[in-house]
Amino acid sequence: MALSHSWGGHQAAKTVKSNLVARCAGFPLSELPSTFQDAIAVAVELEIRYIWIDSLCIVQDDRDDWKREAAKMGDVYLHSYLTIAATRAANSEAGFLGPRRFTQAVKLPDALSDTLSDTLSGVHHPPVRNIYACQRRSFSDDVDDGPLSQRAWVLQERVLSPRTLHFTERQVYWECWQYHQGEDLECQYLGVMKKDAYPVALSPSSLLREDITPGSELPQGWWYMSSEYTGCGLTFQADKLVAISGVVQKLGSRLNITYMKGVWKEFLHRSVLWSARTEDLEYLPLVEAPSWSWASRKGPINYMQLYDYKPMPQFAICETAPPGLFLIHAMLATLSANLRIGDVRWSDPARDPIAFPPELDYFATRYRVVQDHKGDIVGWITLDSRIESRTDFSHLFWVLVAKSSHSHSHEGLGATVSTVSN
Repeated sequence: MALSHSWGGHQAAKTVKSNLVARCAGFPLSELPSTFQDAIAVAVELEIRYIWIDSLCIVQDDRDDWKREAAKMGDVYLHSYLTIAATRAANSEAGFLGPRRFTQAVKLPDALSDTLSDTLSGVHHPPVRNIYACQRRSFSDDVDDGPLSQRAWVLQERVLSPRTLHFTERQVYWECWQYHQGEDLECQYLGVMKKDAYPVALSPSSLLREDITPGSELPQGWWYMSSEYTGCGLTFQADKLVAISGVVQKLGSRLNITYMKGVWKEFLHRSVLWSARTEDLEYLPLVEAPSWSWASRKGPINYMQLYDYKPMPQFAICETAPPGLFLIHAMLATLSANLRIGDVRWSDPARDPIAFPPELDYFATRYRVVQDHKGDIVGWITLDSRIESRTDFSHLFWVLVAKSSHSHSHEGLGATVSTVSN
């Protein structure tokens, strides 16, 4: 079994070089924090002999061991019998098997209880002594919006696990690739199932097949999942690409495609066309990702919707020597003299279903309109954070990335573009 949990900042119970020998020799269960003890209690109850806990199974101050084992984490969860998700535990000390906050329940009158009991007895149900009515719980509220799901490392743990038990404040939920269910047996209003939220190409039934499917289109669910990941928290920002590497490795192997510092080589135009969902994104130099990759920034991003766009054939990215340096080959464009860029606006699809522009219809996103000399809107633009406050755009250039499939040849400058400054 594997444990999915939040470190919650300081993690006292971990394996380091100085206690590795003692760890291997055996140590008292009482030395472990409550969350770990609870996970072991579940394993014992289910008669599972082995459990994998990251802070114990990886030598935390051995960089080589950490890099080697972190690269295998995708396989750990993919091949686990069951993943225990300590969804309610804010840290390793909190535990997840303690008292629960039950939804307020109301005991039905005896007469109604007797009637229901008689009805149930007719379908071979044992006699019912008391019946209570309670508020319906939501898998989406308890799990998807729970504190554990806001952690970046947890996303790949949840996606790759064949089956998971989520221990929340109110009840336990089961989740696999075909179904999810709570203790209350509520079968409606649970939320979006795993097979509908994430790429099915990442399911065990797909990943454990020996054949590969080169040339396949990248699943639409990847872009949603990747955007969701950018909004999750990390204790160490340098782990931004590492924490999702298990999912990337599996998807890359499945489709025979290459991931380069946050972008798919075979789907470059979609990978680099993203915009910030917040006012500003902090630059992360330790990630060592190029500025056009979402991985170079801290904060949530939104991939643009490109259903009717085709890549520009001149756009390409290549890695040079030494490794980690990238060159962009593309056509450049600049703003026409009779056009101007307006003030910052926010698209809000939740409140305005016809919000302009349609390419930003997934999340509320910052953008500016492009207007002609009459003031008519002829396009839109999102700017890099570092030039957001600029008012002079006479030396602003674009790399042409994709073009509308419905555009005529002379409308090339109306293409969706990625912005760079000189």
